[in-house]
Amino acid sequence: MVMGVDSVLALRYLLCLKEVAASEECFNNIPLTRFTCRAALLFFALYHLRQLDPKVAHLPPYQVIKAMRHIVQRTVPTESSSEVKLFLSYVQMEDQFSCIEQLKKFDCGVDVRRFVSDPVYREDTVEGLAMTDSSEMLSLALFLAEKYSLDIYQIVKQHALTLLIGTNTPHKLLDSSIKTSCSQVFTPEVLTRFTAELFSKIPGSNHQSLNALFKFVQTFESNPPISLCNMTVKDHIKFLIKVTVTSPEIDYKSLLDGQLLESIDPILTESSIQSLIRLLKSLPPHLKSGVNLSSVYHRLLMKNLNNYYQCSSSSTDSIVVDELVEFFKKSTSYLSKMEVGHTTSFLKQMIFSNKFNVSVNSRGRVVTLAVQYLQQNVDQSEWPSLKATLTSWQEHIRRVKQVDTVMPIETSAQEHLLEEILRIPVSEEKLETILDRAVERRVIPTGKPILTVMKC
Repeated sequence: MVMGVDSVLALRYLLCLKEVAASEECFNNIPLTRFTCRAALLFFALYHLRQLDPKVAHLPPYQVIKAMRHIVQRTVPTESSSEVKLFLSYVQMEDQFSCIEQLKKFDCGVDVRRFVSDPVYREDTVEGLAMTDSSEMLSLALFLAEKYSLDIYQIVKQHALTLLIGTNTPHKLLDSSIKTSCSQVFTPEVLTRFTAELFSKIPGSNHQSLNALFKFVQTFESNPPISLCNMTVKDHIKFLIKVTVTSPEIDYKSLLDGQLLESIDPILTESSIQSLIRLLKSLPPHLKSGVNLSSVYHRLLMKNLNNYYQCSSSSTDSIVVDELVEFFKKSTSYLSKMEVGHTTSFLKQMIFSNKFNVSVNSRGRVVTLAVQYLQQNVDQSEWPSLKATLTSWQEHIRRVKQVDTVMPIETSAQEHLLEEILRIPVSEEKLETILDRAVERRVIPTGKPILTVMKC
């Protein structure tokens, strides 16, 4: 191109153009350097000033540009003065060339002309520069933010958020250069806001990033100390270590929200139960008040029971009852640690579940076994109420066994009816309601004989 070989000749060619827009296209298609920026300033100044005084062409370039700067400072460009507007745009570029050179140095793919002229694009670009794990890019973003009076807090927050959840290097947040950059904006109020906003974005299972955030915040002196979820950052660090040692899969934030069972449920197994109990016993005071260890044992037993459901679905009655008895024996070590309500709930589901292919006689056997064990192994102050419940179940099963003496079980619908009656302790549905529905569906002609047996 002529501009790169003989700039004077190139400018003479451009000055011959009748429309300044054509020259604009020319400058837009050549690399933006300090030289080409000055050449554009000289051209647009000459284009405008020669209309006022043709002799201006004989002045040194710097005087031409200086004269044009003086004119544009005193006048408001009109709609028709395209060359004045273009001159001003290149004034902006020259004034901001230190920024442009930095952007070009990092090869960020930034449209530098648009960066200079479009404030929205500029702000988005600077925030985008911060969204990397590079400390050099952060320095550039902070330099530009200060240059253009952008919100430095947003730049720091974007960079920190990228490190914590957008990369595999959250530890880089602890680099001294980042702390130095933050020191200029982190008042106690801003630090509190920063901590809360980033904490809300990090998944509760991402212990590494949570730990990096807490340690980073701890490096700033704050009076009073930063508090999050009713805990200081120092306490968070200590407690998070305990949680991670117990299991890196625990949702730390769910624990803090008081969702204890939900947070430990995915990892609650026979092998993890003791370590989880130790963790729950070491909870901070404001969380410990909501802990019910009995509910943890109950949740484990219910999970184990569901596993038995799935394993025994195709087995025969004798095999299932043997497995059920064996399951009960394995569960006894937890029964003595549970409250009566949880013990009753678990036994009720185990004995009266319709997911087991177990006869009424076999279910009665399990109840008897439960009575024998619990009488010897539960708190004697709790035994009377538990005994009363188990006795009522034994009586219920005895009566269900007598139903076929007044109503021979001949159809699948009648078998289903007997099952509904058996499950009353679980469903808590009234016997009269069940029988009325069976009569209405013509499963049985009348419910009176069954009602008499069950009420005797």
